[in-house]
Amino acid sequence: MTEKLVCIIPVGPGHRRLSRRAEWSIKVAQGHGLGPFSEVECVLVDDTKGQFGRAAARNHGMSLHPDADWYYFLDADDMMHGEALVRFGAGRKRHPEARAIWGKGLLWMHGEYVAIGDEIFPMTWEDVILCMNLGTFGVGHFVGGEEARRLRFDETVPHCEGFEFCVSFISCFPWVKIEEPLSIIDKDAPSCNDHYSPCPAPWTRAFNAHVMKWKTRGRVPLTDRELLERHFGERERKAWCSSTPATLET
Repeated sequence: MTEKLVCIIPVGPGHRRLSRRAEWSIKVAQGHGLGPFSEVECVLVDDTKGQFGRAAARNHGMSLHPDADWYYFLDADDMMHGEALVRFGAGRKRHPEARAIWGKGLLWMHGEYVAIGDEIFPMTWEDVILCMNLGTFGVGHFVGGEEARRLRFDETVPHCEGFEFCVSFISCFPWVKIEEPLSIIDKDAPSCNDHYSPCPAPWTRAFNAHVMKWKTRGRVPLTDRELLERHFGERERKAWCSSTPATLET
């Protein structure tokens, strides 16, 4: 069985150089082993003018590669862990039902690697709702292609779009969090733009709104209507594609 992985990296204002490092980290990981994949492709989605934000950029990346069996979503200022592909393969063997796999948090901060404290293992829906972002999800995760394309990122969400996607996903599909890091979150990278590195106050307000929404809603999967509404940005993406390079040249 052959499977294709597409790694999607939105590149916002000021992130072009950092995105090259993110791309390099994926090549390094391939050198350590492809895991279950026969093909790994890295896509740098160009939003260097900051017109669209990460949600639209990630959706655009998926639209460019609708044949992917799995996606790996990474921010331009972070890195894929060198053992991520191999660890994903091992995680799938242990949890064949999972359609998304998250890993333990690992930071690059003040010039050294720092493990995120208070990580939750094993992690359940109830843990996510109780603790929300503390010790739960992190960027740099693998998501099944069919499920990711059906859900898509909510482009109406200006901040915390990654967290919103994660919680929406686990309300609809099976998932797991493994105890090994799959990515490295760079806390030393400079903030460049509010689409990509939002100011604390707007981010906190948006995050609290997501928390309240899901605590009130409970584990109720998104309806077909709600899923359809998440696709309304397709017209804007087509206009973007006709006027802006879809990916950065390598």
